[in-house]
Amino acid sequence: EPSTSAPATPETEAPEETEPSTSAPATPETEAPEETEPSTSAPSAPETEAPEETEPSTSAPEGEADAMKQWEDDVAALEQAAEESGDPALKEKAEEERAKLDAAQSEQASADTSSESEAAAQAEAEAAAQAEAEAAAQAEADAAAQAEAEAAAQAEAEAAAQAEAEAAAQAEAEAAAQAEAEAAAQAEAEAQAAAEAQAAAEAQAAAEAQAAAEAQAAAEAQAAAEAQAAAEAQAAAEAQAAAEAQAAAEAQAAAEAQAAAEAQAAAEAQAAAEAAAQEIPEEPQQ
Repeated sequence: EPSTSAPATPETEAPEETEPSTSAPATPETEAPEETEPSTSAPSAPETEAPEETEPSTSAPEGEADAMKQWEDDVAALEQAAEESGDPALKEKAEEERAKLDAAQSEQASADTSSESEAAAQAEAEAAAQAEAEAAAQAEADAAAQAEAEAAAQAEAEAAAQAEAEAAAQAEAEAAAQAEAEAAAQAEAEAQAAAEAQAAAEAQAAAEAQAAAEAQAAAEAQAAAEAQAAAEAQAAAEAQAAAEAQAAAEAQAAAEAQAAAEAQAAAEAQAAAEAAAQEIPEEPQQ
């Protein structure tokens, strides 16, 4: 975008990266025809991304005119450099910058025309706004009167509704008191019936508990008698078993003592026989 101050000097490192500089403008330098890229000292027109970004500011018309004139001079210099160098890339770049410049000039002309149209439209809009404001004030006054009348009618309707509500509340309170009295009588009757039923239930429960206690005592007495009989039978059986065991032990001891005595007697008899045999002398041979 052209600046509103001093004209911009383009920097041309590469044809696609040319941007306007903020310093003083410079004249293009033509290189040899065999170079396909312009020198870094050769100026080019400022690069614009879109036509709408090439419009000069409307705050300083003289500066805009100077910037546009400088841009046109830069494009002419770039075209001359491309023509002299014969570089296709530089020539294409010059054509692009010329197209951008033409578009910017067309937009500038349209902007000037649009500014005049906008001023007329602004005046017309202000007049319409004034008329609209007056109509709004009148409508507001009418609305205030209408609201006041509606408020009075609303207050009257609310008073009537309040009286009706109070009468309904009175009737409802009387009905509630009647219902409360009936409910109290009903509750008293139900409480008396419940007390009688509870007393009957308690008497029945006491009788059932007494019968159960008597049955339990009888069962416990029978169980105790059966347990005592079983204990006595077990004691008798154990005593008999002990007596039988003792008799068996005594019989076994007697048998063992008899066997020992017999063995001892046999041993003593054998020893006596052997001793007698040794005392008899041998008979002489005939």
